[in-house]
Amino acid sequence: MIEKSRMIELFQSADSYQELLAYVHEEEKYAKWSRGFVDAVSLEPYFSEIIGIKRGKLLKGVSKPDSNRIQYVYDIQDRLIYVIKYMQPLKNGQGFLHDDHIIKYEGNCAVQYGFTSISEKNPKLKAVSCFEFEGARVLSKTTLGNNYETFPERFTSTKYTYRGDVLTGITVSWPDGPYPDRVLEVYPESEKDVSIYEVTAKKGKVLVYPK
Repeated sequence: MIEKSRMIELFQSADSYQELLAYVHEEEKYAKWSRGFVDAVSLEPYFSEIIGIKRGKLLKGVSKPDSNRIQYVYDIQDRLIYVIKYMQPLKNGQGFLHDDHIIKYEGNCAVQYGFTSISEKNPKLKAVSCFEFEGARVLSKTTLGNNYETFPERFTSTKYTYRGDVLTGITVSWPDGPYPDRVLEVYPESEKDVSIYEVTAKKGKVLVYPK
C-alpha cells in the first residue's frame, strides 16, 4: 500500500490533462479495441469479476470512436498507457463524451490518472491510482479520489496475495473508513475461467463470480 501522504502528493502534483495526452501521443505504438460497457483490459486483476461482471472482449480488427467503444493504447514496451471509453455523442456533434485513464510508469509502480465524463479540453482530475509490481505480479493498488477530505471512502487500498505466480486472494480496504475490509478468495480454473468468493462474517463464503 502507498501511504496517503504520497497519494495526496501524486494527486496535487499531477500534470494537466493536455500534458498527459501529449505524453500518450509521444509514447503510443499501437491500439486495441473492445465493444460494450465493460473494459476488456486493465492493470487491476479481476477488476470486473470482483463485482460479479464478465469482462469485455477485444475486437479482432481496428475500430474507431463510437458509442460504447473502448480503446486501449500501448507503448513500445507493450505497456498499457491509455484507456479511453467512448459513451454517447456530444450534443454539438463534435466527438463523444468519454472517460480517460492515462498511465505513467515509474520504477516498479504505475500511476493511473482518471478523468470522467469528459466533454471539454481541460477536465479536472477525478482520481489517482498507484499500482505496485513485482515482476509481472500486481502487489497492490492504492486509489485517492477527488474531495477525499470530505469523503474518506475515496481513499482505498487493494492488496493481492499469491501462491507462487497464481493470484489467490484480494483484500480491499478503506483505511479512513467507513467500511470494513472486503476479503475475496480467488480460485483460477484456467486462463479464462475463475471462481471468486467473498468471505463474510454473517454468511460465510458467498459466490461473487460467476453468477
